[in-house]
Amino acid sequence: MNPGIVDEFVSKHVSVGSVLWEPFAGHTSSNKTIDICSEHDVNLIAFDIFPSDSRVVQSDSTVSGPICAIDGVIFNPPYLSTSPMSAEQGELSICSDDDYFAGLRKTVSIISESMQLGKICVVGRPVKIGKEKMDLDWIFTSLFLDIGCDMIDVYSSIPDWVIVLERHQ
Repeated sequence: MNPGIVDEFVSKHVSVGSVLWEPFAGHTSSNKTIDICSEHDVNLIAFDIFPSDSRVVQSDSTVSGPICAIDGVIFNPPYLSTSPMSAEQGELSICSDDDYFAGLRKTVSIISESMQLGKICVVGRPVKIGKEKMDLDWIFTSLFLDIGCDMIDVYSSIPDWVIVLERHQ
């Protein structure tokens, strides 16, 4: 993920000392999101099913979430139509479309249980599946509208779109 996306979200929408969860922290050797949050005195709990960075917890975010309450989320799941990220059971990048969206709904349910109030940074982009174009940013956002979130900001870092949501209780 473009580090500028995280920096803008954290600096504009997150308070010092907040706890954020990144359920899909990626398979890169160094998670920049952790570094950026640390620079802003924000605590980040990063999960991935097959992490390369030792600071990322190996966990399936469609099954379990952080054991503490969270104040926000950075939601940037692997995109449909990407190359497989790993062969781990539960890996979203190798799921069928139906299983992919079912997995995302499970993760959003976990977020709903772990976060009463807070901000969510949804990152997505248009992708082509066969001949069909899908705007994943809006598809991802719709999952959160169902749990009582309102859109408060939108910005772009080509090719990604960022939609910031706020959950009210």
